[in-house]
Amino acid sequence: MKRNTLWPYFVLLLTGIIWGLGFSLVRLATENGAHPFGLALWQVSVGAAILVIACLVSGRIRLFNRSHIRHYFVVAMTGSAVPGVLYFAAGQHVPAGILAMTVALVPMLTYLTASLLRLDAWVLRRTFGILFGFAAVYLIIVPRAGLPDPAMIPWVLVALVSALSYTIENLYVDSRVPGNADMLILLTGASVIATLILLPLNLVAGTLLPLAMPWTITEYAIFSLALSNVVAYLMFLKLIKSAGAVFASQVGYLVTLAGVFWGIGLFAERHSIYVWIALVLMLLGIMLVTPRMDELNVSSRETL
Repeated sequence: MKRNTLWPYFVLLLTGIIWGLGFSLVRLATENGAHPFGLALWQVSVGAAILVIACLVSGRIRLFNRSHIRHYFVVAMTGSAVPGVLYFAAGQHVPAGILAMTVALVPMLTYLTASLLRLDAWVLRRTFGILFGFAAVYLIIVPRAGLPDPAMIPWVLVALVSALSYTIENLYVDSRVPGNADMLILLTGASVIATLILLPLNLVAGTLLPLAMPWTITEYAIFSLALSNVVAYLMFLKLIKSAGAVFASQVGYLVTLAGVFWGIGLFAERHSIYVWIALVLMLLGIMLVTPRMDELNVSSRETL
C-alpha cells in the first residue's frame, strides 16, 4: 500500500493507544493522592492552555463568538467538568480496564437516546449493538465473580453516569451546535469555561493540587493525562476531517482495547472470564452501533 493509504490507519491506531492510556493515568494519579476535583481542573486547564495557543497560532482566535457561549458552557459541563470528576472519582476504586469499557457504552447510549427522541432512524442492526452493550454491563456488575471486589459496583455505576453525560454532549453537539461550527474553537471555549467552573470549586473544597517542583509521580501523571487527552482529541478531529466520521469512529474499538491492555501492562490487572466476555460483547456492540456511510446524514457529527 502507498504511504498516504496507510497514514490514516497509523493515526487511528496512535489515537486509540494515547486515549486508552488515560484510564491508567487516572488510576496512577488518584492512587498517589490526587483528588478528583483537582485532577479534573488540571486536565481541562492544561488542555485549555494548549488549545488557546493552537487557536492563536492558526489565527482561529478571531472566530470566537459570544453568541456561542451557551454551546461552550453545555459542552464544558457535559463533556469535561461533570464526567471528568465522576470518572476520576471512579478511577480510585475501579481497574483501568473496567473504566475503559464503560466509555465504550457512549455510542450505544447516544444511538438509543437519539432513537427515543426521534433524532435518528431506528436500525435493527444498531439495536442489537445496544443489547450487546447492556449484556456486557450485566456481566461486569451482576455475577459475584465479575469484579475483583463487589464494593466496586457503585463506582462502576458512577462511571456509567459519566458515559451518560458524554452521551448528552454528543446529542447536544449534533442537534444544537451549527453545522459549520469550528470544532477546535468549540473545544477550546468549552475547556476555558470548564476551567472557570472547576477553579472556584477546588478553592472552596480545598482540593487544589499545586504542581510543585520537583515533580513526583503524581505531577507527571496529572500533566501526562491532560496532554494525552488534548493531543488524542485533536488527532481524532483531524482524522474526521481527513478520513471521514465513519472511519474515525473506529477509534472506539482501539480506546477500549488499549485501556484494558494498558491496565494489564502497568498495573498487572487481572480480569475474570465474565469481564473478558463482556469486552468481546462491548466490541461487537460498538461494531454494530457504528453507522455505515449510508446511515449518516449530512449534518451528523456523532463521535465516540
